[in-house]
Amino acid sequence: MQGHSFQALKGYISQGFSAPQGTTNWDGGHHGLDFAYYQRNDEGGVGGHINGTPIQSVFDGYVAALGFAPTYGNYLIIETPADRLPPGLAVLFPVENGESLYLLYAHMQELAPFVLSEPMDCGQVIGAVGDTGDEYFIAEPHLHFETRVGVSNIRLADMNYYDTQATDEEKAEYRHWRNSDAFQLFDPMLLLDYGVEHEDGNG
Repeated sequence: MQGHSFQALKGYISQGFSAPQGTTNWDGGHHGLDFAYYQRNDEGGVGGHINGTPIQSVFDGYVAALGFAPTYGNYLIIETPADRLPPGLAVLFPVENGESLYLLYAHMQELAPFVLSEPMDCGQVIGAVGDTGDEYFIAEPHLHFETRVGVSNIRLADMNYYDTQATDEEKAEYRHWRNSDAFQLFDPMLLLDYGVEHEDGNG
């Protein structure tokens, strides 16, 4: 979120990461981190509501997917190829040549105003924190953030699953992102911890 250090972002986590347990519970757990509730003022206390806070792209990259899904509300997925990642981070996840790190930003106020494969810059504002999505998946405005590693240049079509109007193609695309062999799920806390360690020029 705009203007926040990695250390400060750790203070906003309202729900942590938990991986799905077992093959039959492929969509269980919590696939990312939620940043929620309040933003701090300059004195370090509680400021205004987090709703509407600008969201920035973590890295340079390309739009790999965007749209609306009940699970994610308005979402955006940005791909960053291995050769554009800091070497230490590429090893940490790990991301090899021919692979990319895919970051998903969800529940944004508006549909992302981009197109597939559009270049993204590190620090670019990509949307604002919102509360879009099915009420089962969201109670308060928050940013849901996921990290996955997959083969480079994957572009996802519209995905939808928990909706009686969802097509077979949309369901397949949702499964493609959430539990196929194309993507390996990681705890986003790896990225935050790396950011805390390196944001002051250390390491």
